[in-house]
Amino acid sequence: MNGRLRVAVLASGRGSNLQALLDKVSSGDLSAEIVLVISNSPRCMALERARSAGVPTECITKNAAGGRGPQLERFHQALLANDVELVVLAGFNLILSRATAEHYENRIINIHPSLLPAFAGGMAPQPQEDAIAYGVKVSGCTVHLINDDVDGGPVIAQVAVPVHDDDTPDSLAARILVEEHKILPAVVQWFAEGRVSVHGRIVAIAAEKAHQSSGAGR
Repeated sequence: MNGRLRVAVLASGRGSNLQALLDKVSSGDLSAEIVLVISNSPRCMALERARSAGVPTECITKNAAGGRGPQLERFHQALLANDVELVVLAGFNLILSRATAEHYENRIINIHPSLLPAFAGGMAPQPQEDAIAYGVKVSGCTVHLINDDVDGGPVIAQVAVPVHDDDTPDSLAARILVEEHKILPAVVQWFAEGRVSVHGRIVAIAAEKAHQSSGAGR
């Protein structure tokens, strides 16, 4: 063990948030190790991104597992077998089993392309379409903990993004995605540093420990 936080990423799509995490790990800016990437889709680009980075992958489909229940159980067992400490849902379109949610209580995070609780419950581009249709002036992204309510867990961090009068769902999604690629690695780093604590619906982030100076002056 190298002391770094052991992270599993679950994804169903293109994996751009996974790539943001991989890039931060590679640059040394993220004190974590992505030990496993799991998908429920064999055509998921996230799997290719992981393989290119030398990260182990598993693709567990409903049909291959013999049903939704066995599929979710295989997800659970894969996480346990890899000693995962933090589970990151990055564009993952399934709800994990209760066993997984309970075992990893307050250690499963999800990124959503809206300022929750606004426009919860849909995968991109639905939240962006809803934001434009509703006429909001500000949208954004949220990293939150998972609980029994879809997109309803305690909020860890949010970034606001203005909605322009001429925005389309695609243009708004693109600006939000830029912020997702910043906020998700930041939150994972907070977990790696042991700075996250949960008090009911309130998530507190402890102040970063100051580096002790070896010079004179104190």
